[in-house]
Amino acid sequence: KNQPHFDIEGSIRYKDEGSLEEMRNLYKPKKFIKEAWDKEYDKYFYNPIFEKNKHPYSSIIRYHAMLYTIYQCYKLVEDYSRFTDIKYDLIIKARSDIRPTNPIILEEIDKALKNRVLFVDFLRENGTCGDVLFFGNPDCMFDACGLYLYYKNLYTYYNLQFDTEQMFPGYLKYKNIKVLQHSMGPVHVLRPPQAVW
Repeated sequence: KNQPHFDIEGSIRYKDEGSLEEMRNLYKPKKFIKEAWDKEYDKYFYNPIFEKNKHPYSSIIRYHAMLYTIYQCYKLVEDYSRFTDIKYDLIIKARSDIRPTNPIILEEIDKALKNRVLFVDFLRENGTCGDVLFFGNPDCMFDACGLYLYYKNLYTYYNLQFDTEQMFPGYLKYKNIKVLQHSMGPVHVLRPPQAVW
Protein backbone atom coordinates (compact mmCIF):
# COMPACT_ATOMS: atom_id res chain seq x y z
CA LYS A 1 0.00 0.00 0.00
CA ASN A 2 1.29 3.46 -0.86
CA GLN A 3 1.79 5.83 2.04
CA PRO A 4 2.29 9.59 2.13
CA HIS A 5 6.01 10.36 2.31
CA PHE A 6 5.71 12.02 5.71
CA ASP A 7 4.48 8.73 7.23
CA ILE A 8 7.55 6.73 6.24
CA GLU A 9 10.41 9.21 6.00
CA GLY A 10 13.21 8.79 8.46
CA SER A 11 15.17 5.76 9.50
CA ILE A 12 13.13 3.28 7.45
CA ARG A 13 13.26 5.23 4.20
CA TYR A 14 16.46 3.68 2.89
CA LYS A 15 18.45 0.68 3.94
CA ASP A 16 22.09 1.13 4.85
CA GLU A 17 23.90 1.28 1.52
CA GLY A 18 27.49 1.10 2.67
CA SER A 19 30.13 2.04 5.19
CA LEU A 20 31.60 5.42 6.04
CA GLU A 21 34.83 4.39 4.32
CA GLU A 22 32.95 3.57 1.13
CA MET A 23 31.30 6.97 1.25
CA ARG A 24 34.65 8.71 1.76
CA ASN A 25 36.22 6.80 -1.14
CA LEU A 26 33.30 7.59 -3.42
CA TYR A 27 32.82 11.32 -2.67
CA LYS A 28 36.27 12.21 -1.34
CA PRO A 29 35.06 14.98 0.97
CA LYS A 30 37.61 17.55 2.11
CA LYS A 31 36.10 17.58 5.60
CA PHE A 32 33.26 15.70 7.26
CA ILE A 33 31.61 15.13 10.61
CA LYS A 34 30.50 11.70 11.75
CA GLU A 35 27.59 11.61 14.19
CA ALA A 36 25.80 8.49 15.38
CA TRP A 37 22.07 9.05 15.88
CA ASP A 38 20.66 7.73 19.13
CA LYS A 39 17.80 8.39 21.53
CA GLU A 40 19.63 11.37 23.00
CA TYR A 41 19.38 13.09 19.64
CA ASP A 42 15.61 12.59 19.67
CA LYS A 43 15.47 14.34 23.03
CA TYR A 44 17.76 17.14 21.88
CA PHE A 45 15.88 17.84 18.65
CA TYR A 46 12.39 17.67 20.13
CA ASN A 47 10.83 20.68 21.81
CA PRO A 48 7.12 20.64 22.76
CA ILE A 49 6.75 24.41 22.32
CA PHE A 50 6.52 23.87 18.55
CA GLU A 51 3.46 21.63 18.88
CA LYS A 52 1.20 24.66 19.31
CA ASN A 53 1.68 25.99 15.76
CA LYS A 54 3.06 23.08 13.77
CA HIS A 55 2.06 21.98 10.28
CA PRO A 56 0.25 18.64 10.66
CA TYR A 57 2.82 16.89 8.44
CA SER A 58 5.91 18.50 9.97
CA SER A 59 8.19 16.54 12.25
CA ILE A 60 9.79 18.66 14.97
CA ILE A 61 12.71 16.24 15.32
CA ARG A 62 13.41 15.91 11.59
CA TYR A 63 13.07 19.62 10.85
CA HIS A 64 15.27 20.67 13.77
CA ALA A 65 17.84 18.02 12.79
CA MET A 66 17.76 19.20 9.17
CA LEU A 67 18.45 22.81 10.15
CA TYR A 68 21.27 21.64 12.40
CA THR A 69 22.82 19.58 9.58
CA ILE A 70 22.61 22.42 7.04
CA TYR A 71 24.31 24.76 9.48
CA GLN A 72 27.02 22.23 10.37
CA CYS A 73 27.73 21.60 6.68
CA TYR A 74 28.16 25.31 6.04
CA LYS A 75 30.48 25.53 9.05
CA LEU A 76 32.63 22.79 7.47
CA VAL A 77 32.88 24.87 4.28
CA GLU A 78 33.72 27.98 6.29
CA ASP A 79 36.34 26.20 8.40
CA TYR A 80 37.95 24.56 5.38
CA SER A 81 38.06 27.88 3.55
CA ARG A 82 39.70 29.56 6.54
CA PHE A 83 42.20 26.72 7.03
CA THR A 84 43.25 26.48 3.37
CA ASP A 85 42.72 30.14 2.41
CA ILE A 86 40.54 28.92 -0.47
CA LYS A 87 37.84 31.44 -1.38
CA TYR A 88 34.69 29.90 -2.79
CA ASP A 89 32.70 31.77 -5.44
CA LEU A 90 29.50 29.73 -5.31
CA ILE A 91 28.11 27.40 -2.65
CA ILE A 92 25.40 24.84 -3.36
CA LYS A 93 23.20 23.17 -0.77
CA ALA A 94 21.59 19.98 -2.08
CA ARG A 95 20.10 16.86 -0.64
CA SER A 96 22.02 13.74 -1.56
CA ASP A 97 18.90 11.95 -2.82
CA ILE A 98 17.80 14.32 -5.60
CA ARG A 99 17.85 14.31 -9.37
CA PRO A 100 17.63 17.70 -11.17
CA THR A 101 15.52 17.63 -14.31
CA ASN A 102 17.33 20.33 -16.35
CA PRO A 103 20.79 21.90 -16.51
CA ILE A 104 21.34 25.25 -14.84
CA ILE A 105 21.87 28.29 -17.06
CA LEU A 106 25.11 30.24 -16.67
CA GLU A 107 23.34 33.59 -16.36
CA GLU A 108 21.82 32.45 -13.06
CA ILE A 109 25.21 31.47 -11.67
CA ASP A 110 26.58 34.85 -12.74
CA LYS A 111 23.68 36.64 -11.04
CA ALA A 112 24.15 34.59 -7.88
CA LEU A 113 27.88 35.39 -7.80
CA LYS A 114 27.34 39.14 -8.02
CA ASN A 115 24.22 39.66 -5.93
CA ARG A 116 22.61 38.73 -2.65
CA VAL A 117 20.22 36.39 -4.45
CA LEU A 118 19.35 32.85 -3.49
CA PHE A 119 18.22 30.52 -6.27
CA VAL A 120 15.83 27.84 -4.99
CA ASP A 121 14.18 24.75 -6.48
CA PHE A 122 10.66 26.21 -6.45
CA LEU A 123 8.96 29.48 -5.62
CA ARG A 124 5.19 29.64 -5.13
CA GLU A 125 2.88 32.63 -5.50
CA ASN A 126 2.20 32.60 -1.75
CA GLY A 127 5.90 33.19 -1.05
CA THR A 128 6.82 29.71 0.09
CA CYS A 129 9.96 28.27 -1.44
CA GLY A 130 11.91 25.04 -1.62
CA ASP A 131 14.85 24.02 0.55
CA VAL A 132 15.87 20.87 -1.33
CA LEU A 133 18.46 22.57 -3.55
CA PHE A 134 19.59 26.18 -3.34
CA PHE A 135 22.72 28.13 -4.18
CA GLY A 136 24.30 31.57 -3.89
CA ASN A 137 27.54 33.37 -3.18
CA PRO A 138 29.25 32.77 0.20
CA ASP A 139 27.80 35.90 1.82
CA CYS A 140 24.28 34.95 0.83
CA MET A 141 24.74 31.29 1.73
CA PHE A 142 26.17 32.12 5.16
CA ASP A 143 22.80 33.62 6.05
CA ALA A 144 20.69 31.12 4.10
CA CYS A 145 22.29 28.20 5.96
CA GLY A 146 21.97 29.92 9.33
CA LEU A 147 18.26 29.41 10.00
CA TYR A 148 19.27 26.96 12.73
CA LEU A 149 20.47 29.92 14.81
CA TYR A 150 17.23 31.90 14.42
CA TYR A 151 14.27 29.56 14.00
CA LYS A 152 13.18 29.62 17.66
CA ASN A 153 13.00 33.40 17.66
CA LEU A 154 11.20 33.46 14.31
CA TYR A 155 8.66 30.96 15.62
CA THR A 156 8.13 32.85 18.88
CA TYR A 157 8.26 36.51 17.87
CA TYR A 158 7.08 36.41 14.25
CA ASN A 159 4.47 33.69 14.77
CA LEU A 160 5.72 31.62 11.83
CA GLN A 161 4.29 28.12 11.58
CA PHE A 162 6.74 25.35 12.39
CA ASP A 163 7.08 24.14 8.82
CA THR A 164 9.97 24.21 6.35
CA GLU A 165 8.01 25.98 3.63
CA GLN A 166 6.88 28.71 6.04
CA MET A 167 9.93 29.31 8.21
CA PHE A 168 12.59 29.20 5.50
CA PRO A 169 11.09 31.94 3.26
CA GLY A 170 10.17 33.98 6.35
CA TYR A 171 13.77 33.78 7.49
CA LEU A 172 15.14 34.75 4.05
CA LYS A 173 12.90 37.82 4.07
CA TYR A 174 14.11 38.64 7.59
CA LYS A 175 17.71 38.40 6.31
CA ASN A 176 16.90 40.57 3.27
CA ILE A 177 17.80 37.86 0.77
CA LYS A 178 16.12 38.04 -2.63
CA VAL A 179 14.81 34.65 -3.75
CA LEU A 180 14.47 33.45 -7.35
CA GLN A 181 13.58 30.08 -8.81
CA HIS A 182 16.41 28.44 -10.71
CA SER A 183 15.99 27.07 -14.22
CA MET A 184 16.57 23.42 -13.35
CA GLY A 185 12.85 23.01 -12.87
CA PRO A 186 11.32 20.60 -10.35
CA VAL A 187 13.97 18.64 -8.49
CA HIS A 188 12.96 15.01 -8.07
CA VAL A 189 13.51 13.58 -4.59
CA LEU A 190 14.27 9.88 -4.87
CA ARG A 191 11.78 8.30 -2.51
CA PRO A 192 11.02 4.64 -1.90
CA PRO A 193 8.31 3.21 -4.18
CA GLN A 194 5.71 3.08 -1.42
CA ALA A 195 5.95 6.84 -0.78
CA VAL A 196 3.59 9.23 -2.54
CA TRP A 197 2.88 12.94 -2.19
